[in-house]
Amino acid sequence: MSNQNATYDIMIIPLDIGDVRLYIKGFKEEKFGEVTLYYKSVVLRNKGRNRKKTMIKCLSQLHESLVSDEKRL
Repeated sequence: MSNQNATYDIMIIPLDIGDVRLYIKGFKEEKFGEVTLYYKSVVLRNKGRNRKKTMIKCLSQLHESLVSDEKRL
C-alpha cells in the first residue's frame, strides 16, 4: 500500500484453497475508489465509482484468470 495515511476497508473471503483479500479505498461522497485483490500470487487492481460493481469486477477477473490457468494445464 503506497499511502500510509489512507484508510482501507478489508474484506477477507475464506476458501478451502486459501483466502481472497480485498482492500477497498475511497468511494466516499461519490468519488472514485480503488479495490485491490490478493489471492496467492495474483494481484488485481480496479478503479471505479461504484464500490459494489468494482468489487465484482475484481472477483470476475480473478475467476477468469483461474479458469484460464486450469485450461492451460
